[in-house]
Amino acid sequence: MRKTLGKEFRIYDLKAFFTSYMIKQKVPGTIMNLLQGRTSHRQFRVMEENYFVITEIELREWYDKYAPKIL
Repeated sequence: MRKTLGKEFRIYDLKAFFTSYMIKQKVPGTIMNLLQGRTSHRQFRVMEENYFVITEIELREWYDKYAPKIL
């Protein structure tokens, strides 16, 4: 990290920033759990098929619309 970026930070700090930013953008908690991997692929499939109607494409759209832009 230091070699590439010239500085170091904790991965936790990056995750905390991302979560805070997305919540301020009013992204629902369920979407945040999916984006941050708090739901296994199997659990996502069960949710998608039975309860929560969202596809991976729609999840990508949430990310593209609300995630912070680095460049």
